[in-house]
Amino acid sequence: MGFIKSFFNRGERPVAEDATKTEGEKYSITPHTGVMDGDVSSLNPGQPKRYITLSAATGYPIDAVYDFVLHDLEEEGYNDALVSSDLTYCQQKERILRNKLDLLFERVTLNYREKMRKLETQKQLANDALLHSAVASLSASYATLQEHMDKLAEMQKKAKNGDETFLNMISSYRRGFLKGVTATCDHLVNSNLGTINLMKHEEIL
Repeated sequence: MGFIKSFFNRGERPVAEDATKTEGEKYSITPHTGVMDGDVSSLNPGQPKRYITLSAATGYPIDAVYDFVLHDLEEEGYNDALVSSDLTYCQQKERILRNKLDLLFERVTLNYREKMRKLETQKQLANDALLHSAVASLSASYATLQEHMDKLAEMQKKAKNGDETFLNMISSYRRGFLKGVTATCDHLVNSNLGTINLMKHEEIL
């Protein structure tokens, strides 16, 4: 009975926090929700409007990659440029972000492989015990993990080839840094113009 019970209490799905605790602490994996409009069923006065809420998170380790890739670092890049406008610093930060992404792909992939090995073992045990419903459920879970693994490989390949879709965090940081450099240059130019105008005014006097 304990063996059968173990299969029917498998309600939990793999979650992202297993894969990347360190990254998860810095880049919290929270579901993004949205509202679909167009519901005309509440046009009657006094009747509350009904909304359909959508969640963009999958609840699987792949969420950690999406969260990191979509992280907007424009403000961070802008503030860094105000401290030091050296483009070498920007390039170093971009390399750091790229290395973090590569490590994240590796860690999440290892997490998926571990989960898939466990499912294979459970599936074999269920098959030996002739628990056909459990075998079907485990096979479906395995197929989902395999689909995510294929997607991870595709994302990693595109990121390696420079696809901006999967390098958003680097693009946003660079964009913010260049804006900060521009703001610093504008400030220096305006300050110099102010000093020149002041010197001309003193000469006239």
